[in-house]
Amino acid sequence: MRRAVVFTYATFFAALVVAVVGAALVAWILSFAGFRFRETWLVLIVVILGVPLLARLVAAVRGKGGEAPSGGGVPPGGEPPGGETPRTGEPPHGGEPPVSGRSTPEDRG
Repeated sequence: MRRAVVFTYATFFAALVVAVVGAALVAWILSFAGFRFRETWLVLIVVILGVPLLARLVAAVRGKGGEAPSGGGVPPGGEPPGGETPRTGEPPHGGEPPVSGRSTPEDRG
């Protein structure tokens, strides 16, 4: 397996463990308030893991599951965000850098 795939699965498994243990901790704390531990834990696991899983499945069925997020990036033929060219770090169009708002004696005439 590729290293990125291993890291992805390891991160997913770690998040799953944290979610289950965190739900158990919250259920244990709520058990002092009179809630039953097992039922509270199961409800919390469903809320923490089940709802996002269901949303992901619905997005996949609708065909929006594999698209990149919209926004950001460089539009075709446009300039990158931030106003600098990607290779040189210079201002776009070879112009002068943005004015800082401070004036110099040369600016005043």
